[in-house]
This record gives sequence, structure tokens and C-alpha cells, in this order.
Amino acid sequence: MTNNSITLLEKHFGRVGCALLTWVRRVRGVVVKERRVDQPCRKIVFVKFIEQGALVLHQNTFREAADTYGAANVYLCTFAASAQLIDILNVVPRENRITINEKSLWLFTKGFVQALIRIRKQNIDTVIDLEFFSCATAIFCYLTGATKRAGYHRFKGAQNYRGDLFTHRLSYSHYVHVTASSWCLLKSLERPVASLPALDVPVSTRQTEISFTPNQQDLTRFRTLLGEDAENPAPILIVNPSLNDVLPLRKWPAENFAAFVKKFRERFPEHVLVFTGRGDEREKTDRFIHELGEPQAINLCGKTELRDILTLYSRARLLVTTDSGPAHFAAMTPVHTVVLFGPETPALYAPLSERTHVMYNALPCSPCYNVYNNRVSTCPRNLCMQTISVDQVMQTATKILEKEPEPVERSWSHSRE
Repeated sequence: MTNNSITLLEKHFGRVGCALLTWVRRVRGVVVKERRVDQPCRKIVFVKFIEQGALVLHQNTFREAADTYGAANVYLCTFAASAQLIDILNVVPRENRITINEKSLWLFTKGFVQALIRIRKQNIDTVIDLEFFSCATAIFCYLTGATKRAGYHRFKGAQNYRGDLFTHRLSYSHYVHVTASSWCLLKSLERPVASLPALDVPVSTRQTEISFTPNQQDLTRFRTLLGEDAENPAPILIVNPSLNDVLPLRKWPAENFAAFVKKFRERFPEHVLVFTGRGDEREKTDRFIHELGEPQAINLCGKTELRDILTLYSRARLLVTTDSGPAHFAAMTPVHTVVLFGPETPALYAPLSERTHVMYNALPCSPCYNVYNNRVSTCPRNLCMQTISVDQVMQTATKILEKEPEPVERSWSHSRE
């Protein structure tokens, strides 16, 4: 399913479903009072359907839950597209990973029901909804039958309506980074329900650690993809231009990427130029490279698995990308990353890494993607991205490369043991 189809389902069916289940909950509450909501948690399942990059941001929360309740008692339910990332993060045991196929409405519905059945069979008593105001996940969390359900509630706010289906309800704050928001939900389980949404703990935001190290098989495949000489590896610049129109407001103009690449090649001609992206961007990227006049550039769009991408990041000196999943994946590796933000704010969504360098002009109309409008903007022109100049990006890239030593030995030393 596409982002647009998910939004339409949320709008036309999600709110109705939430309203009906809220009515059911209240009627049941008259007959049978909800019990054990303040009892200690035994088994927890985190629910995060979309946005793979967010899983990287939430990984410290998953690990704290495992430390607190035991790794065997922590589960994660997400879309099947995130399966490889979950394996690499290794934040929950393999047998505790629940995936839903999102390729079509039928497969999603089937996986949705199967996931609910599995959660009920596991007798999981606690569910945490990591989506901010998604009707689908609110419905899912309620139908798990978990006695404790933590999630964000709009109270008197302007966020998307999704009924009253949570026992541990928190108020959303647009001053708290996404990493801390998931941690707050976890901490809410330690407080009496009657005391919420007030939460008397200081916000905790931790850096994303370098958690990926390529193995020998990864390195061999990497050399095959790039045709690289293992004895004389060249420094690498990765460009992730996002040439398709999945989220058009996040796009930096293609002509800006072209101008940046030309300036970069003049200043750092020794670098190998590598383009990454989705499979449906491959033809556009081929044309882009041809128009650049860079026949030696390597187009990896659609040719890589996630481990290949992370191995590439581990080997590269610099990644330039728009705000997207690759920026967060890169935080798991030693690469320095220049991330271009526009319709969303880095204050909430920036990768938490000292190697991340954010470009954001903070125009008065930005951010326009937020939880208050269900991340649907009426903006006809993404001036927030267009006004990030080529010179700004080039100056940042130059400072990074002139300051940071070539990381080849650090990234590859283990392969020579």
C-alpha cells in the first residue's frame, strides 16, 4: 500500500472504527471494570507499522524495555518491509518479531488479523503504540486484548481523532524528540493511570551508537557491487537524491544535486561517486548520471539489500541525502551525513548522531508536515528545500572532509585479522 492509500483508509474508515470501539469499550466498562491496569507488566509488544528510520530512533527504548522486563518478554510488531532492519538492530529476539505484509490491502488485512491472533496466544498484557495518531494502530492495540495500552491521546488538542482506546494516555508534545517520545510511553507504564498524562521523569534522549559492522561476506559482496580494488580502495561520496515522487515536498531540486556533484568533483576529484535509491528510481538516476557527464559514477538504485547499504556507509566518507530512512540508517555506521530538512523539523526527527550534519533554513512556513495535519500539507512549492543552496551544502561537505581523516583503515581493519 502507498502512503496515499494508507492516508485515505485512515480518513474514511479509521476514525469510524475508533469511534465504534470507543463506544464498545465504554459499554463494557459499565458491566466489567478494566482490571490490572496498574499491575506490573509481564510481556510488552511495541507497535510501529511505518517509517523504518523511526525504528532506529526507537532502538534505545527497545533495549531499555529488554533490560527492565527481560528480552524474552519484549515483542515488536511492524510491517514486513522492516524485517531486515529488525534483524540488524537485534533489539528483540527473533522469535518475538511479528511482521505484517503491507504490499496490498488484502495482505495487510490478513497479516493484521494473524498478528492479533499471535499476540493473544502469547498472552501479552501490555502494548505500546509508537505511531503518534494513527487510527489503524489504535484499533490494533485495542483488539490485542492487552490490559495495559500506552499511546498518545489528543485530549483537547487538534490532532487526528482516534477515540479513547488507551489505558495509559500521554499528551503529545512537539518539543520532544521522537526518541524521547517512545521512552516516555515506556515510562508511563511505571506510573499509576490516575496520575497520567503528567509524567514526573526528565526526558531522556540518547545518541544512536555505531551498531553495524560488516562481516567478510558483506565486504566481498560490496567489492563485487563496486568493482573495487581491495588493496587500493578509493574514498567514496554517496548521493541519495530521492528522484521519485513518494514524498515530493522532501525533495531537493535535481538541478541542485547536479550542481553540488560538479562542485564536489572539482574540489575532491579522487572520490568515487555512488548513487543510491529505490528500484523505481533506477532509470531516472541513469538519466541523471548521463546528464551530469559522469560515466564512472555507480548507480546502485534497486541493486542493494539493507546490509549492502550499511556496508557502503561503513566504507564511505560522506553521504548527502534528504530527510529519509537512509539518514537514520547511516547513524548506525561511521559515515558523516549531510541531511537536508524542509517540511519536517530536525528538532523532532533528526538522526541522533554526532556525525549527522543538518541543513535546515527554518522558514516561517516550515515545518508543514506534522501530527496536527496527519502529515498532509497543502504547500504547492517546497521553498524550505529550494532555499537550501548548493554552496551551503558544499561548504558543509568541505568542512567535514577537511577535518575528518580518511576512515578506510577504521572501517576495514577487522577484515584483515
